[in-house]
Amino acid sequence: MEFLHHNTRPKILRTVLYGDQEFSRWELELLHTPIFQRLYNLKQLGFADRIFPDAVHSRFNHVLGVAEIAERIARRLIDWLGRNEKEEFYYAGGRQADRNSHRFGLR
Repeated sequence: MEFLHHNTRPKILRTVLYGDQEFSRWELELLHTPIFQRLYNLKQLGFADRIFPDAVHSRFNHVLGVAEIAERIARRLIDWLGRNEKEEFYYAGGRQADRNSHRFGLR
C-alpha cells in the first residue's frame, strides 16, 4: 500500500483535449484496475465518428476529462473559500428548520 503515501511524485498523462494532467500514484492505481481499463474499448460518442471522423474518444478518455474538470472545480472552490473566510453556506434542500444542522461555518 505504499502508493497511498503522499511523498511520491505525481505522474503526467498527456491528453489532446486537456494537455498535461497530473495524477497521483493512488489515482493511477485506480485507472489501472480492470473496470477502468475496459473503458478503453467503449466509445463515448457512439457512432458520431461516422459523420465527424475526429469524434473517436473512448469512455476512458472521458474519465480523464472528468478528472481534469473536477480538479479545476476543486481548485476554484479552494481559492474562493480562501478569499471568503467569513462566508457561511448551506446544503441545498431540506426544511428551513433543518438548515442550521447543515450549516458550515468557515473558521
